[in-house]
Amino acid sequence: MDLIIEAALESKQNKLRLVIIAHIKIEKLKRFFRMAHELNIIDYKKYISFQADLREISKNTNNWISYLKNSKVIASENPTQD
Repeated sequence: MDLIIEAALESKQNKLRLVIIAHIKIEKLKRFFRMAHELNIIDYKKYISFQADLREISKNTNNWISYLKNSKVIASENPTQD
């Protein structure tokens, strides 16, 4: 969550790096929760709830990454004139 807030407040040049790092951390969390469920540390209902939330957050960060990458391509194709 920290990285997402930081990325939202960063300049466009730094956003992509921060969102990618956040996406990686989210993917790690998904795997940790799966392991916790497989080791019977958390029950099935909690696991499903966490996975659904993390899947949605992961999807949103992935869309943000795609948007930032596409906007960089567009910006490099159409440089602004001073």
